[in-house]
Amino acid sequence: MERHFGFRTFRPGQAELIEAVLSGRDALGVLATGSGKSLCYQLPALLLSGVCVVVSPLIALMEDQVAALHARGFRGVTALHSGLDPDERRRREDRLCAGAYRLVYVSPERLAQPAFVRRLARVGVSLFVVDEAHCISQWGHEFRPDYLRLGQVVHGLGRPPTLALTATAPPPVQKDIVTALKMRDPVRVVLPVNRDNLAFDRVWVNGEAEKQAVLAERLLRLAGPGIVYVATREAAEAFCAWFSCRDGRPAEYFHGGMPADERARILEQFRAGELFVVFATNAFGMGIDKPDVRFVLHAHAPASLEAYVQEAGRAGRDGAPAYACLLYDRADLALQQRLLAREYPPEAALVPLLARLRERGRGAARLEETADDPAARHLPAVVAQLELAGAVAYDPATGAWTWQDSRADVAELAAQVAERLQARKADRLRRLGALAAWAEGEGCRRAALDRYFGSPSGPKPASCCWACGVEWTAYADASGAMAWAEAAEPLGWRQRLAQLLPVEPTAT
Repeated sequence: MERHFGFRTFRPGQAELIEAVLSGRDALGVLATGSGKSLCYQLPALLLSGVCVVVSPLIALMEDQVAALHARGFRGVTALHSGLDPDERRRREDRLCAGAYRLVYVSPERLAQPAFVRRLARVGVSLFVVDEAHCISQWGHEFRPDYLRLGQVVHGLGRPPTLALTATAPPPVQKDIVTALKMRDPVRVVLPVNRDNLAFDRVWVNGEAEKQAVLAERLLRLAGPGIVYVATREAAEAFCAWFSCRDGRPAEYFHGGMPADERARILEQFRAGELFVVFATNAFGMGIDKPDVRFVLHAHAPASLEAYVQEAGRAGRDGAPAYACLLYDRADLALQQRLLAREYPPEAALVPLLARLRERGRGAARLEETADDPAARHLPAVVAQLELAGAVAYDPATGAWTWQDSRADVAELAAQVAERLQARKADRLRRLGALAAWAEGEGCRRAALDRYFGSPSGPKPASCCWACGVEWTAYADASGAMAWAEAAEPLGWRQRLAQLLPVEPTAT
């Protein structure tokens, strides 16, 4: 372990999970962000014969893991995903079949291809891993239904030991994971979801003016680097512009509407320590492997307590003191409700929408080919529900879907889809309510997190949470606060920010 990974001792939970899979047991690990989950499968991959398959949700996350292992001298690792050109994908698959790899990162959609699963089975899979396993529950029911079929994949691979890893899985999500993966009496290692070096703060704000004043105060004093999470793309750009015209420290915004190469550039700058702060939507998420983030501020309430813990947990992964603060305005809950409502079509629109989809799906169709549809933004969720209902078949090799039964009663199918979508919407509203209850609750908020996630409570640190007492100035820049430059524009910063923020926001 020391030779390959540079560690002499295990962190909490690692040894139990590694011992479980090496002995042939299924295992579920719920470990805090930055607690070394990847070692739980990377070390067994070196010790077991055969291939360790790791299901990962994002291409960038796969490539980062591969690059990190290559940098340590571990060459027998690769990633297979849709971002590869056909020739490179075939070359890697041929090398896989030739026994060149011990560790292979794949997407759930890649494992939806029976021919690929058969090739893996012939090679021999010694360990099947689902990283960020909460995606099974959160994304599998929404727009990536292949997550829900991973249990069938495990069966097709000859039932190798299965390891599911996540940082955020309350008991219902743990149950979802175990059920979807068809795990057999798994060893469960569930540790506190929060790290004792990360202080949780919350500031009540009433309206944008108060929020901006608190944000300005924190950014002036806090030691960086840090992240400010916002709910919409427009807010990310607006807050970044506001900050940049008053502070000489480098800042960028980041959201899912930006070109991929620009997002990659900003992520690399942040990792290299070239930015003081990034103003971002939740698109700045998994794959941020930067241990020395000193603060995470939420200018808007996120959509769930799970999202908050994931995002706040990006601070302080190096073990040094770090600060997380939620600027809490009840109006932000209404913003999240509006963003959520926009993701789901009105029930009355489902029958004509499904009729159009049936017509398009008589031949192979791709979602991008339906961009001109009046309900285009609802299509990923609707097509996912149709696939789960067996009404359409999706081919991950081509990205196309085909309507399965042209004689199906569209009205009846629309009622089924509406019921499924309503259940998902209700679940997401429940999660938003849990976030509000946590933010407004009394008593130790760190202990409340542990209760929500069903994890044991660790010792209470000196700097715990706002209920127990947090002095945010303890996380200030020791070199002294930087002076903010006064804007040379005629408008004040509040008016300028109000101009930049549009009425109709765009999430992520």
